[in-house]
Amino acid sequence: MPFARTARITLVNTTDNPVPGIDSDVVTTPDPQWAPALTSGRAGYFTARSHAGPTTLGQDWLFADEHGHGKFVGVSHTIRGARTKTSFSDDAPYFLEGAERVYTDGSLSPQWYGTGTEDFYEGGWYFKNGKHFSAPLTGQPDQRTAMGGCADYCVAAYRLMLAYAIGYHSAIRFGIEHGKRNMVQPDYGSTAFLYTQPNDTTTPSDDVNPTDPFSRLLHRYNDSAATNQLLASQYEGSDDTRLIIGLVRAAGAAITFDVAIDPDNQGILLRRTSDQTTGYQAAVVAIDGVPVGYWLQPRSNNSHRWLDDTFLVPGSLTAGKVLITVTLTPVPDCPPWTASRYHIDTLTRN
Repeated sequence: MPFARTARITLVNTTDNPVPGIDSDVVTTPDPQWAPALTSGRAGYFTARSHAGPTTLGQDWLFADEHGHGKFVGVSHTIRGARTKTSFSDDAPYFLEGAERVYTDGSLSPQWYGTGTEDFYEGGWYFKNGKHFSAPLTGQPDQRTAMGGCADYCVAAYRLMLAYAIGYHSAIRFGIEHGKRNMVQPDYGSTAFLYTQPNDTTTPSDDVNPTDPFSRLLHRYNDSAATNQLLASQYEGSDDTRLIIGLVRAAGAAITFDVAIDPDNQGILLRRTSDQTTGYQAAVVAIDGVPVGYWLQPRSNNSHRWLDDTFLVPGSLTAGKVLITVTLTPVPDCPPWTASRYHIDTLTRN
């Protein structure tokens, strides 16, 4: 837990009874690197977000909803609920069907979409074995059924995501369903662990609309033989019932366009809004004629077809420039490259 100048640790007794025998051992280690790193924003302050109470039908339980920049590094989670009869069990803790969903930096598509609550904590089949486990980075240290202060089914779990920390430049919203589509209502408690700084490290720079004639002219957009397609669908995720209607450009040959950027940058984030009905769309990315790498999107969804995905362009190709030319060359034998919009954010800090 790095700190720049001072640190204060407080224990709070929230009961009406005295707690005897409290002892503590606090160890600090001076390190001159942390004060300037925290001041400049290169390092984040350790932050915990804790709350507890009943879940809300139709809404994800939020582990964290942050603005600024930082990293999400773990969560501790308690659940108190009632088992229900399902087609596969007479007493299923159905709320464990809820999947975690993570949104970062204004994307309307989840950047992380899980498969179930116990899967996130690296358990399986509703923690079916009934045995507690506590590994260094994940665990289920307690599970009770109608005993020890638990009315029906209670479980505690945790996961530290040190190797899978989720970084964000301007915002993160990390939530989890309670049952499929948040259909059941247990009581949840959670404490999320993050390293945070209050300021954003991106600024909006430009927007390119491939289906708008004025935007094409303004950005010198060129995609020979591409076609417009009407798309009426939704995004997958926590807002998957909202219908969005728009035009999408589908191309099989090279695409080029100019974008304006802030010269005082450390790279750019190029976000594409596309049609993900067919997976494994891929393109070679070049900036001012210099290849950067492959932009590959393996995901597909023919029910919720809108998708936002992002490609990072390093500052070595953008720093000091006010205008760059982006070239996207679809990879042969891959599905057509689709786009309804390209949004460009300038990175103000790595």
